[in-house]
Amino acid sequence: PPVVSPDEAGISAKLAAIGRKLHPQPAKGSETSANGQPWAWCHAHRGWEGAMLTRPVAVLIRNQVVLTSPPQETVRVACQRMRERYVGSVVVTDERNHLVGIFTERDAICRVLAEGWDAERTTLAKVMTTEVATVSPQATALEALRIMQDGGFRHVPVVASGRVVGIVSYTDFRGQEHARLEHETELFETIR
Repeated sequence: PPVVSPDEAGISAKLAAIGRKLHPQPAKGSETSANGQPWAWCHAHRGWEGAMLTRPVAVLIRNQVVLTSPPQETVRVACQRMRERYVGSVVVTDERNHLVGIFTERDAICRVLAEGWDAERTTLAKVMTTEVATVSPQATALEALRIMQDGGFRHVPVVASGRVVGIVSYTDFRGQEHARLEHETELFETIR
């Protein structure tokens, strides 16, 4: 058998205890769970929740038309286009639709307005974020949400074969995904 350090054993025991709290087993002969629901419903509900947590990003972007702009576009034009489309970001791409950056509402406030740049003359190339975290269409929604939380941003471009195929925003995710991420974060903090 593998050798397990006392620390690893302690962490495993904590995780097992938390798992038992989250998904208690039915008492012998019991037909309902602790929340009063029939066990069959609970298992079916967990299956649906699991499907929600593992849905691919491709599902979120399937009918999306991504707002893209070239790097030489002015901030004013980009902001007007964002307003027209009711979106909080524009993906900056080259002529082959390869990602070169992203410009968000936060960039408009922090990098343009607060710094006194002229939106009529300032190009996206001067104020966009160039080191952009991305996800693939096959990534799960929860993975994309985790990247946003870890990076402290609200938009993540979706890239396949080097080309931008979509973008996901913090508001694209459902309550179960937010709750699961919060739960995982709490577990991680408990283990540390």
